[in-house]
Amino acid sequence: DFVEWSFKTAAKYFPSNKLVINEAAPNVIDCYRATRSAYYMQIENALMKGCRIDGIGIQAHAVWGTNMKRVASQARFEYNPEHMFRIMDTYAQLERPLQITELTIPTYSEDPGDEAVQAEIVRNLYRIWFSHPSMEAIIYWDLSDAYSWTAEHVGSLCRRDMSPKPAYNVICDLFGKEWRTNFERYVGGGRLSFRGFRGTYEVEATSNGRTGRREFHVGDKNPETVVLV
Repeated sequence: DFVEWSFKTAAKYFPSNKLVINEAAPNVIDCYRATRSAYYMQIENALMKGCRIDGIGIQAHAVWGTNMKRVASQARFEYNPEHMFRIMDTYAQLERPLQITELTIPTYSEDPGDEAVQAEIVRNLYRIWFSHPSMEAIIYWDLSDAYSWTAEHVGSLCRRDMSPKPAYNVICDLFGKEWRTNFERYVGGGRLSFRGFRGTYEVEATSNGRTGRREFHVGDKNPETVVLV
């Protein structure tokens, strides 16, 4: 009952903290057996015993050695979009937000070709995970190759001198440009409808020579209509 004891103890002494369970990729992605997966049943059992689990973490370190045949075989299995969506759909049944808590995509060298492949994989994976309604966070593990936990894989977002790799720019573009809603529009009659990404919005409105700014949040539990006065 170590997991149950841990979460109940954490909930007692840290009531305002978010409690996220976390497991390594081999025990989630590699050993997937739908609702009979060991990790799924462990979480389900803890919830039935009254544990407060606020999020479900899945690690996704792609650190499979330097044997390229093995790496290619593992990548075909783990990066299969159908497999990834099956996993997310299954764990979403536990009605808790999902997180990719740890992610490493190796470059193996500072060769521009290797870095370009890393960036392509990062873009594809982030887009797949971001598209799932239960996914709330994607956390890349290493920032600099100077402090990478696996020196032979150099799977960080920046080189040893902190210069950004293409993958770093990919993440900046996804969150800073592609997954943001920005527009300017003339509104007749004081009513505006739009479809945008979830998050906190800042509205600047000008009418009769006066300008006002307000913030509002778009999420699961927010009303579809927001009135700004």
